[in-house]
Amino acid sequence: SRGKASNKQWYQRRVRGAVSAAEKAVNFDTTCCVARQTLARSQINIGELGLACTNIQKSILLNPGVNDAWEDLKEIRELLRKRNETTWALLPVETRPGIVNQRLGM
Repeated sequence: SRGKASNKQWYQRRVRGAVSAAEKAVNFDTTCCVARQTLARSQINIGELGLACTNIQKSILLNPGVNDAWEDLKEIRELLRKRNETTWALLPVETRPGIVNQRLGM
């Protein structure tokens, strides 16, 4: 339906706007752990898990005492693990790296 499509587009614009704003905050002050954490959280929302992981790690390096940043890191790693498992699960069995090596006797 038309309403659902426009709602999805609206949401995507809002999320992209959040990423852009967080990027500007990081560029303004690269030592602000909260800006890095906000950027990482907005990157999670658009599926940029690799970038989110990098930014949350930088946030933690800037201030290791922020407990929710550690929780964010755990969540991102779990999402990455699930995405990787799903990706491998979609491949034909014979193309998975471990299977090929087992068949070759390696």
